Amino acid sequence: MLLKPYLDIMEHFGYRAQMKKFAEESFEFLEAVDNYEDLLLFGVGNHHEEELARDFVVEEMGDVLILLTEFIAKYEIGQDELNKHMDYKLARTLKRIGEGYYDDEEVEQNLKK
Repeated sequence: MLLKPYLDIMEHFGYRAQMKKFAEESFEFLEAVDNYEDLLLFGVGNHHEEELARDFVVEEMGDVLILLTEFIAKYEIGQDELNKHMDYKLARTLKRIGEGYYDDEEVEQNLKK
């Protein structure tokens, strides 16, 4: 992926402005997900409304990914480097799930450690 356009945007606005924008877009993404999940869970919308809500999730996800990619470009983070950390975090979470780390009783005990 060509990162120059992302870096150009980051350099134009600056990292502080993009941090604020990231927070704003992240909140909008969470709102979109919450709305979509409500439609799916409670069945209060018709098929067209569900499609629109899903499209909004995808749109907001795109905004978040653009901003994340700006930071990837700024800090010259390679895919291998990122994958290494993501693989570790995924494996650790799956291991913890298997061990009951996140079970209600276990969470309190683990947080006290």
